[in-house]
Amino acid sequence: MGKKVGRKILYSSNSIILKELERKAREEERKQKKKIKQKKKIKSKKNKRFFKKKKKRIEKMIIKDSETLGYRSFEGEFDDLRPMFQTGEKHRIEMLERYKGLRENAATAVKNIEKYTSRKRYQAKNKKIRDQLSSGLCDICNIRMTRTAKVGHQPWHRETLEHVLDHDLGGSLKKNELAVICYACNQTLGHQKPKLSNYENSNDIYKKELYDFFIFKQVLLISQDAAARDFNPKFLEFWGYRHNHANILHKRAVSLIKDQKKRRLQKETVYWSLDCFNHSHCRECGACNCTVLSHEAGHNITYFID
Repeated sequence: MGKKVGRKILYSSNSIILKELERKAREEERKQKKKIKQKKKIKSKKNKRFFKKKKKRIEKMIIKDSETLGYRSFEGEFDDLRPMFQTGEKHRIEMLERYKGLRENAATAVKNIEKYTSRKRYQAKNKKIRDQLSSGLCDICNIRMTRTAKVGHQPWHRETLEHVLDHDLGGSLKKNELAVICYACNQTLGHQKPKLSNYENSNDIYKKELYDFFIFKQVLLISQDAAARDFNPKFLEFWGYRHNHANILHKRAVSLIKDQKKRRLQKETVYWSLDCFNHSHCRECGACNCTVLSHEAGHNITYFID
């Protein structure tokens, strides 16, 4: 009996030691996680400060160059307005009254439909202006953009220069009427823009739709809140197409990865949607591991970018 008791004492002392070791390991793990979170917070704060400074520098440059910020002067003006309750033509009349400051570009676009068909583009000049105006984040979706299309930098992250009034409809290279957006947002705006071929027997309806599109485009660049509130169907269509289009490109890119382990990891990611809009970890790489946990704490999957 004595030996058995001795073994029990030995086992119990071992289990106490093991429990203590496990507790210490858990504590160490918690500390490590806390350190990582703190580092991420510090990094995101630094990034926010950096991009704010960059945007202020761009604003100063635009004011000096053009004596006006153009469509940007309305930033913040439409954020907290009441929703428009009317529908149909009454809704449109109220919308035009609310956004009367943005109507000049829309009117110019409609006026120039037949005037400009194909205009020469100056790539070198465009590139120079794009580099000057780029804050590093897309002016619509706030994603971190890349300059190249090499492996690891997906084409939908690429910087593009966007004319608020389309180049083919008389848009100039004045800095106060230009934006720098990612390729995905640029493609989506191109897809949403009304096309004359869809309005063969109703030219007036086409002009009306085009006019409203250019007001929506400016509102989208100025205020996401206002775009969602006053142009809800267009706003949802924009994000739906953008999400689907970029995911098709994402799947194609994943299929080209030769390393099986890396490919399996990437299959868990999707190109981020409107749900990820305010998550800094999603903006960092442009994708998310689409689970509740990843949205709460950030994800650990390295997404293409090396």
